[in-house]
Amino acid sequence: MKHLALLTLYADYQVLPAKERARDIYLYFSSSAFTKLHLEEMFHVGREELEETEQFWEDWIDLLKAKNGDIEARLLKEAVLYCRGIDGLHEMARENASVHPSLYLSVMEQYEKGHLYDEIENVGEDALSKINANLRIRSEIALKAAFAASCLNHEEKMMQFCWESFVSDSTVKNYLRLFGTEKMAETYGMCGKEILSNRLKGNTDLRYNHSELNHNVIGDYEYYRLVFYTGGFNAIKNISKNPKGSLGWSGSFIDEGIRLFLLYLYEYPLPSKAAKSISSCIGFPDENQRKDLLKFETEIQRECQEHKVTEFWNYFQRWKKYFPMERAEREKYLTWAENIVYKRADAIVSGQHRSHYGEVAGLLAIVGEIKEDMGIQGAKRCIYEQYRKKFPRHSSFQGEMRDYLG
Repeated sequence: MKHLALLTLYADYQVLPAKERARDIYLYFSSSAFTKLHLEEMFHVGREELEETEQFWEDWIDLLKAKNGDIEARLLKEAVLYCRGIDGLHEMARENASVHPSLYLSVMEQYEKGHLYDEIENVGEDALSKINANLRIRSEIALKAAFAASCLNHEEKMMQFCWESFVSDSTVKNYLRLFGTEKMAETYGMCGKEILSNRLKGNTDLRYNHSELNHNVIGDYEYYRLVFYTGGFNAIKNISKNPKGSLGWSGSFIDEGIRLFLLYLYEYPLPSKAAKSISSCIGFPDENQRKDLLKFETEIQRECQEHKVTEFWNYFQRWKKYFPMERAEREKYLTWAENIVYKRADAIVSGQHRSHYGEVAGLLAIVGEIKEDMGIQGAKRCIYEQYRKKFPRHSSFQGEMRDYLG
């Protein structure tokens, strides 16, 4: 099919007048058989050498640079690299930042092959100054530039690039990364509220089918998480409403909200089985996917392996010390959370929702662990005995209880 598609383009090129070639060939790329083709292969598929190629490439580039789309961006990148090299691609990125910002990423990837970190850093600075700050692809570019700055030991620039990554893609992971070093936490981590005040909500006018033009739209749940992480504890407590009957948590933010508070109140340096269960529900879904880690990220991963904890757990502990809470306030939040956990456990077990037995056993266990840390001796055992007596015939639940609380 690929060979047939290339022959089709080759034949089209042969029979069309020069001024019509680029426009007509472009139309084929709306078909699935053509979307992954590399156009330069067209010039080598037939027996005869194609003529007037310089004019075609100029027309092809002029056409693509005005067209939105991921396929168009790829074809433009390949054409400019083929005809003008990496310097030409960088120039095209400057000229075309509003239509094809991903060209900057392509330039950085080309320099990356030769480990040219000074060039990558310079391209990153240029890109961040020209690309709309609300485009998510700008965050990818900022992270590549941060890696280059890290390799060059340019700490100030590395920190600034990490901040710009959060500005353009306001996720929890990008925010918590700002607490990776003490200096960065103090300089940038405590400024997260500035971004939330200018939040872009889910306006359909800002959504594109082209990933390079996706806007930094912060959905409700991600926004609530960020409000919590920027210290808005009371606001998130008010949002985390327990549904009537304490069921149906999957349709309510309380499913995450209660876990965020419990993990915050948990003071032990290493996680228990219950704490691991809680953090797995609210942690990073894509841990360890990036290959080009900043120096402090490499150190964090080494710590994680040494202590057998997740990257999220490490970042959470780093973040938490910048948002301290008085004991009286901690006790207030624990009382609120404990009440909800008991209601949830009663509803789950009495309704025999077996698939959730482990979940509520973990919640009960971490409540007991927090209470013991606050000075209430035997709290875990007390909770275990309370529920063993309340549900004596629910052997499956009691098994989960022993696993977490025994």
